[in-house]
Amino acid sequence: MVSHRVHSRYTRRLHDLAWAGAAVRWQLQVRRFRCQYLACSQQLFAERLLELVAPAARRTTRLTKLLHQIALMAGATAGSRLSTLLVSGTSTSTLLRILRAAPLPAPGTPQVVGLDEWAWRKGRTYGTIIVALEDHRVLDLLPDCRSEHVAAWRRRYPRRTVISRDRSGPFATAATQGAPHATQVADRFHLLKHLTETLLRVFEQHRSDLHDVRRMGDQPTAALLTESPTDGHPSAATQRHLRYQQVRHVYASGM
Repeated sequence: MVSHRVHSRYTRRLHDLAWAGAAVRWQLQVRRFRCQYLACSQQLFAERLLELVAPAARRTTRLTKLLHQIALMAGATAGSRLSTLLVSGTSTSTLLRILRAAPLPAPGTPQVVGLDEWAWRKGRTYGTIIVALEDHRVLDLLPDCRSEHVAAWRRRYPRRTVISRDRSGPFATAATQGAPHATQVADRFHLLKHLTETLLRVFEQHRSDLHDVRRMGDQPTAALLTESPTDGHPSAATQRHLRYQQVRHVYASGM
């Protein structure tokens, strides 16, 4: 019910954005009203100015938003030093409280998620990071890599259609148990990493064969160079022909 019975007034002192290098502080007179509905449990209530300031806050809404952005971009320590230049000085503890009090964005329903490890302590203890690959947003951090914990998280969000993961056993088991109908793919990072490692092992195992092929490839090149002009400077066409003959010879040898 609308009430017009003013019970009392009190003063709220609010910090606001600085103006022309000077700190700005509001002294706001707020009215308390008496509820005319006798059965109401809240007999007295104060008027709210939600566009200006949140209930029980000592900073205006726009100042809190600015400090929140400063803390996100610069961190608490650097943000505290920066706030002395832009607004009235703010402590690191205040910036951390503003960060913790800010509402988290809505998680949404991503269709493609990635599973990978993240390090509590590199080389010692690892957890699981779950990322929405469509917008590169972290969905959750799990304290370990155990397949049953990952599968339990997956069962809470059954709409995922594609799971990108490495080829480790626990992640494969978790993806199968938690989302049996989802398509599992290997992520590009691990594909390239494993391909590079495999090629290096192959080349190291066939090092002697590669030396033999190199020596075989040098023989026709040397023979053709003896047939080039005697001035020691073969033409560009001759050099292209030499390279062509070398490639054909290596191809004929089975490479």
